[in-house]
Amino acid sequence: MRYEEVAGILLREARQAGLRTYDIHSTMETAELHRVFSVRCVPDGWPKDSSLSAELTFEWDSVLTAYTVLGTARICALYHPPEEGCSHLDETPLPTTILEAVFDLPPEVMEGVPVGARLARLGLRVSRLLAEAGVKGTLEPPMFQLAVEGKGNLKATAWYLSVSWPLADEALEDARELSMVLADICRQVRQGLLRLREALLGPHEEGEEA
Repeated sequence: MRYEEVAGILLREARQAGLRTYDIHSTMETAELHRVFSVRCVPDGWPKDSSLSAELTFEWDSVLTAYTVLGTARICALYHPPEEGCSHLDETPLPTTILEAVFDLPPEVMEGVPVGARLARLGLRVSRLLAEAGVKGTLEPPMFQLAVEGKGNLKATAWYLSVSWPLADEALEDARELSMVLADICRQVRQGLLRLREALLGPHEEGEEA
């Protein structure tokens, strides 16, 4: 699978899972050929300016490009003749990448919550809600963006939580396998967003589109 194929399958599976996709970006660092793909999403019917959303992103380095364009055998052929024994497959894991979902959480939920133990408990609650919704990736601790107000007081102004899933070599070699993996992840993301809105904002706070 190539970078463009993975990005295309991700967009397709996100939409089929009931996610509205927007703010699609694809960047490449020209010196190292490091590429990054990202797309923001909300469940169908939510406005794009919702204070609760998720950004899906994955990185694609030069090793992945070489692997997916040339294949392992042709990469090895660059360094030794075919008849020479090679322990590459036995000793070196095949390239993988990580799909990350960053859940941007509604700042209004933090209003009035002091920095400290109460804010930490709010973060733990979000982690539990995502787990209850069936989000099975690796959850990172919630992160808070802080600002210093008058008299040196700290105030949380934004917060988010990241979840990641590895895309192993099997998925990167087979379009059908990759589609199944990404379809499941996109369903998890949608369910996570719905559960967070229900618990944090209530069913009508975000103003669904007609």
